[in-house]
Amino acid sequence: MEWSDEGLVLGAQKYGENDVILDILTLEHGRAKGFVKGGSGRRLRGVLQSGNSVVVTWRARLATNLGRFSVESSTARAVHIYGDMVRLSAMNSLATMLIKLLPERENVENIYAGYEAILNLLSDADATLNHCAIATIKFEAGLLQSLGFGLDLSACALSGEVDNLSHVSPKSGRAVTATEAEPYVDKLLPLPAFFLNTSEATTQDILDGFNLTGYFLRRHLFHPLGVDLPEERSRLVASFEK
Repeated sequence: MEWSDEGLVLGAQKYGENDVILDILTLEHGRAKGFVKGGSGRRLRGVLQSGNSVVVTWRARLATNLGRFSVESSTARAVHIYGDMVRLSAMNSLATMLIKLLPERENVENIYAGYEAILNLLSDADATLNHCAIATIKFEAGLLQSLGFGLDLSACALSGEVDNLSHVSPKSGRAVTATEAEPYVDKLLPLPAFFLNTSEATTQDILDGFNLTGYFLRRHLFHPLGVDLPEERSRLVASFEK
């Protein structure tokens, strides 16, 4: 069997002295793994860095086999991300989530498009760290949506109003207006305005955003697997707490 596709490198685990097992997110074939001969050697080591785009051809005798990749470089982003710890933590956190949460060989073109977009942002030196953080949080919310646990921020769960939404119910994942939230504010999760109508955010907005998506990621996706959120995500959040 054989197929070729575009891919975004999620990670590469060393296998033997010079080879690696490559984990990538592909456009048409979803998350895929394969053996790369010489993957840790001088020619391919820089290509197989998380965040880079590649073109791969996968070959195997059977569809259930690990298979072997041949790899060509497409877009090199890692060199622009690895020098900044905030951008690097954001990328590593999302890559780890995708590795843990996505099944292999299941088409997820919407997730691919979103991840490619955020990698382009993280590698853009003109993008502010606040904008990178907002994009990371929105990608996490999109991942929840794609995996069947999306937040409902369209209207207030209690009144049906669509304006002045300020909190989210931790039970239902639905938005609540400031007026309806007032008696229960200590039991609700703050909803940053950037989820609704602006791309600007304070540091507290960003921390509230990470807290919001983190709560539902843990509840619906990570705790059922018996694991917690990636350590890289904790480092990312900590960088905005200073």
